Amino acid sequence: MIQRVEKIIGAKYSGGNILLNNGLLYFSVGKYISIYDHVNLRSEVLQTSNSTNISILSTSSCGKFLLIVDFLGSIFILNLQKKTTITKISTRERVLDAKFSTGSKFFAVVKQGKVDIWSLQLVGLSFQKVSLFKTFAIPFFHTENNRSLSWSSDDSCIVLGCEDYTCRIFELRNQAGEDKAEVLIGQKEYIIDTHMSNDMSTTYCVTRNGTLGTWQKIKGKWRMEEVKKLNSVSLASSSCFNRKNALLVVGFGSFFLLYDIHLHMQLQKIALDHLSLSSCNFSGNGEVILFGSDRNGRISLWEWKKELMIFTYEGHQQNIRTCAFSRDGSLIATGSADCNVKVWNHNSGDCVSTFSDHLMPVTAVTFTTANHIVISASLDGTVRAFDLIRHRNFRILVGDESGQYSCLAVDSSGDMICAGTCDTSKIFLWSLKSGRLLDVFVGHVAPVSGLHFNHSNSTLISGSWDKSIRFWDIYDGRKKETEVISLLSDVTCLDLNSYNSHLAVSSIDGNVSIICSRTMEIISSFDASQDINGTQEDHYDTNIHTLAYNMDGELLLACSYFHMYTFESKGYTLLRRFAAGNWIQMENLCSSTSQLIFSAKCSPVKQCWAASTSNGLYLFAEENFRKALFEVAKQSKCNNVIEMIATGSYYEAVSTALGLKLDFRVLQSILYSIPQRSVGNVIKMLSQEHLVLLLEVLQSCLAGSKHLTITLSWLHRICLTRCEVKCQIYTIWRVGI
Repeated sequence: MIQRVEKIIGAKYSGGNILLNNGLLYFSVGKYISIYDHVNLRSEVLQTSNSTNISILSTSSCGKFLLIVDFLGSIFILNLQKKTTITKISTRERVLDAKFSTGSKFFAVVKQGKVDIWSLQLVGLSFQKVSLFKTFAIPFFHTENNRSLSWSSDDSCIVLGCEDYTCRIFELRNQAGEDKAEVLIGQKEYIIDTHMSNDMSTTYCVTRNGTLGTWQKIKGKWRMEEVKKLNSVSLASSSCFNRKNALLVVGFGSFFLLYDIHLHMQLQKIALDHLSLSSCNFSGNGEVILFGSDRNGRISLWEWKKELMIFTYEGHQQNIRTCAFSRDGSLIATGSADCNVKVWNHNSGDCVSTFSDHLMPVTAVTFTTANHIVISASLDGTVRAFDLIRHRNFRILVGDESGQYSCLAVDSSGDMICAGTCDTSKIFLWSLKSGRLLDVFVGHVAPVSGLHFNHSNSTLISGSWDKSIRFWDIYDGRKKETEVISLLSDVTCLDLNSYNSHLAVSSIDGNVSIICSRTMEIISSFDASQDINGTQEDHYDTNIHTLAYNMDGELLLACSYFHMYTFESKGYTLLRRFAAGNWIQMENLCSSTSQLIFSAKCSPVKQCWAASTSNGLYLFAEENFRKALFEVAKQSKCNNVIEMIATGSYYEAVSTALGLKLDFRVLQSILYSIPQRSVGNVIKMLSQEHLVLLLEVLQSCLAGSKHLTITLSWLHRICLTRCEVKCQIYTIWRVGI
């Protein structure tokens, strides 16, 4: 499908479990799992058939399986080596916590008022049977952030902190009573983490007020041994135990404590620049501590033995407003409302450079013909040029007066930089080499919404909210404005197809006009508002604000705030429409004015594209792009074939169906729907290639169709009109008999 996501770049961490297994960092981004190799600096996306955002992740002790839970209570178990779903369980209840057992024989699922224990029978790398083993009743459990579930070392019992400030121990094979639990009391705050020692004689609990409680099992009864205040300054936000090294890490706002539970001593106290730690965890081998902050979207990896921060993942803090591919497609630049410009490696997903020079949101980015220079425009009234080799801002371009820049364009030489403003309605032209302001184009009377250079004749094309498209000759100082095209509504965006010089222009009324940039005439237009209004999902989603042609100009990509549309560029018929909510994180949809898609760009060298969204840059794979485009075109043309038959265009219907290589059963139905009096004319007009395909279809009809008379009639007509294939017909006849 076209919604298949290849990578998610620049998405901030928004909460939930963080896992580090075999050097791979796992965390959820909406409905997907982002996998980042922090050693080799490569990223990928793992996805399942979940319909809502992922809330919980857990890995098995062997590191081969991943437990995934979404917000609707659907549970998935994935094979991490094959990246395939092994089993799916639909609970239809909100899951508050879930975790594999130590030996990977069970997994526990905490819900409101109960804990389900599921049994796993493992055969090789797959589960032969997954069944509900036991259910325990617990006090009403509703705190989503209270994930205090833990397992014993031998998988015989679970430990859970409950809402009544008690810690309960449930034995899976309790002979006295199946649902009876041992209750440990004495906490004055709710429990955020629990742990049982390897010999199962000691249980530890960490509470919200930063207290570590220790219980000892003496003569079969649990007794409080020690209560220690780890920190009295602030509340604990997260906690995690490590069984292998007998360590405890507790996060307190902007710092964490590393504590040895055997020696009863503090090992480290490290202050981080996170605003607030929301999650912490140990890696699979226990050598690295993971910290996550959902406020600033950062994940940090701390190697506690060396006391060294080995890696920090940080995406954009706010919406990604714009993106651009480099000329060779190897790099992607993004501009965000957090005032930062980031450059990413397209293949690996690694962040190459981050520039924080702008003081207000970035509205446009682009590359020059030299792939190592990025140009950005911002609402702070500056256009900046960044050098990716020296990693610095080497040029600041400003106009003759203060203004907020909304769009950018760079000519083919890479020296002429144009930027349009949204407040003064002017277009400024600079030389990148000298940094001088060369010219100011005045003519628009409303914000400039789009700029594009026509490299074939060095003409600058601009669109504005004043309902006009203007063509400027930047090299002729006497006659700057060469042509003006008036439209019926405000222009929201534009893009130029360099293969046929078609300029696609979208207006606020939903109309898309196709203008020939050579003759300056409108050659076609279509009303895209009918497609937008047909969704009926949000009244705010009323117009297309982004247009982009793909690399060969055969496809036009259009975006509204909540939907994406693909049009074929010959007749500009709609191929597909799909909702961004199917693949973008949905937390921001509480407001009717929330926006998901801000811009989209197609790669200049590959059949792939990127969408700037409210939470990251979504990249779509090349093979999926081609397959989706072909399947969508096939589905659209199948409808055209039906219309051709209804209007009597039988030859066009047969040739189109054979060219698409549809399923034999579909082709048989098409052939049988054509009147016998028209069969001869159809056969005469078919090309040699299509005739050979037709014979293959007729051969399949002889083998399995009940309409033998009609099939023989087609073969008879071929013998009478196309003598060159008589030998093939004889072969078909023998095979059919």
